[in-house]
Amino acid sequence: MLTAYQDLNSLHLVDTGLDCDTLLEICKGVAKSKSMEFLDLRHNIFEDKGLAGLINAFEANMVIKHIYLEGMTINHDEAERLAKFFDRKDCMLEELELNEADLDIESLDLIMESLCKADHLKKLTLAKNTLDVNICERLSKFPERLHNFEMLSLSHCNFGDEALKALCAGFTG
Repeated sequence: MLTAYQDLNSLHLVDTGLDCDTLLEICKGVAKSKSMEFLDLRHNIFEDKGLAGLINAFEANMVIKHIYLEGMTINHDEAERLAKFFDRKDCMLEELELNEADLDIESLDLIMESLCKADHLKKLTLAKNTLDVNICERLSKFPERLHNFEMLSLSHCNFGDEALKALCAGFTG
C-alpha cells in the first residue's frame, strides 16, 4: 500500500498492535517513500529486528525528520543502531520521542552523542522515563550542545529530589 503513495508525508500508526512482520512490510513502503517526514509508531512493541528494519528503511531515503517511538524499550544494541543512524551526515532528524523507553545511562549517552554530532535536533521527548542523577546531569548539558534545539520534554518522569536538583543546576549553571 505505501509503495503506491510515494508522496505520503506522514504516517501515524499509534497503538495498532503492530508485530515485527507487519512492521517489516510497512518498512518496505517507507524505504520507497520520497517524502515520509513523520512516522508515529507510539505504543507498538516490536523486537530488535523490527527496529533494524525501520532504520534500514529510513537510510534508504533519509527524509525522515520526526520519529515517535513511545512505549518501545530501547536496549543497548538498539541504542547503538539508532546512534549509527543519527551519525549519518545525511540524517536530518529534528524530533525524537522516546517516551517510556527505559533508557539506561549508556544507551542515552550513545543516542545523545550522535544527536549532538548531527546538530539538527529541535525537540527531544523522554517523558515517562525514570531519570536518575547521572542521567539528569547529562541531560542538563544537552541543549547547549545543539544549535537548533528548542524543546526538551520530560513530563511524567520519575525524578528523585537529587536528580531534579542536578537537572536544574545544569540549566542554571
